[in-house]
Amino acid sequence: MNGTIDPERASNSSPVERRRIPRARLVTELSLYSGSNFYAGFTEDISEGGVFVASYAMLPVGAQVAIELALPGGFEIRATGTVRWLRGSGDEEGSEPPGMGVELSAIAEEDRLLIREFVQNRQPYFFDRLDE
Repeated sequence: MNGTIDPERASNSSPVERRRIPRARLVTELSLYSGSNFYAGFTEDISEGGVFVASYAMLPVGAQVAIELALPGGFEIRATGTVRWLRGSGDEEGSEPPGMGVELSAIAEEDRLLIREFVQNRQPYFFDRLDE
């Protein structure tokens, strides 16, 4: 692991979340491929180490995926990763959308640098603690 996703978070439950790498809000469509299945969803945020995929169609923790998404400016990012945690659908008003935290494991250095530049040029967004 690149230190981007807390090991406590690597389960179906959602205990305390701690981020070590700055991330930025990014709402864009993405494509997610797992085995012979194709999923479409939206990102909620991104960092060099991972991305949150907002979707009701979730994969199990540990699933290997291929991701394609676009950064502003027309940059296409392709990477592979692993589903590290899930966030279920909240029925409460104002609750966060359901989805999956995906740790990026194989990404071209050029794409990683594009993500880094995107995050550095946005207001970073940290969570010291988040309870569901």
